[in-house]
Amino acid sequence: MWLVALLSASVAATAVYFSRKEVSKYLLLILWAATLMVLVDWVWSYIEGGEFVPLEVLEDPLGSSLLGLVMVIGGIALWAILAVVLELVRKRSSS
Repeated sequence: MWLVALLSASVAATAVYFSRKEVSKYLLLILWAATLMVLVDWVWSYIEGGEFVPLEVLEDPLGSSLLGLVMVIGGIALWAILAVVLELVRKRSSS
């Protein structure tokens, strides 16, 4: 479920970015990188003989949904911290 949550957030952020340019490109990079990371992890697990969707996702859908939500919130928090740091650096360099 966390792959679905990250993919949904990535697609939504991309749509907003291209329609209004209000979303930073750094948020897009963070969300798409996390989505690709989870996808590669699942594909690698499948190549090694496991299931494509890990068993813990099927056994505990609520827990995996919460993990997806935490990953999306973590990505947004990382983006917000990055935005503040970049703004501070910009102000310091212009002074």
